[in-house]
Amino acid sequence: MKKVVLIALLILTVVIVISAVYLSATYRQAKELLIIVNDDSIKQDFSELVMGDCSKLDGVENELADVEIKVISACKNPILKIMIKKASKDDICKEVLDPNNTMKQMLSTMQDFCKNQEAA
Repeated sequence: MKKVVLIALLILTVVIVISAVYLSATYRQAKELLIIVNDDSIKQDFSELVMGDCSKLDGVENELADVEIKVISACKNPILKIMIKKASKDDICKEVLDPNNTMKQMLSTMQDFCKNQEAA
């Protein structure tokens, strides 16, 4: 009987540890998403790029690639995917994975604009 109780406690401990690790990773991902949402520098750099400041192009490309990686990672987490769907009227996960999404199209347009500016 003692062996059964000991095995049950061991299994319970393993489940608790695995759950704690998973929730810790989920918390870190959520924290990173909140930092992205609240980071006005990304929005400001993108606005300046749209206004024609091509010096912001490399920075915006890097920032958007970083955001895309973090959002895709968060969308693979079932808990965060549910939270993202409830927090937004749009399906952000689907939008980010779409190769023709609005942000990528705008960035492509700005890349073309800046190349034309350099050529002129």
